[in-house]
Amino acid sequence: MMAILARIGLGGVGLKGATTLIVTLLALILAAGLATKLYLAGIHAERVRTLEATITQIKAALLANEVVIRQAEADARNAEEEERKLKELIDALQNEKSYPLTREHVDGVRRIDDSP
Repeated sequence: MMAILARIGLGGVGLKGATTLIVTLLALILAAGLATKLYLAGIHAERVRTLEATITQIKAALLANEVVIRQAEADARNAEEEERKLKELIDALQNEKSYPLTREHVDGVRRIDDSP
């Protein structure tokens, strides 16, 4: 080992000095590795926070969509019920001479009746 140290210009360094130098270099390498690990951990933690925020936004959007879907289904049921009532009313009034509307005049009823 002394021969290696002598080749790189540290021939006058004793065993105690060489040991101190090696320990210091190892400590610097270890500190640099630890700093890199901490830096990468910080980057990963930030990515995790960003992804969690995105997941929260997606869950909120899905919940809002679920509310809209339920409302649309309720509106569709109400519209179908309204058309059924209108059809019954037209059927009841069809024989009346004073009632000028037929099924073809009412939007939606003709399409329901003509559907397969």
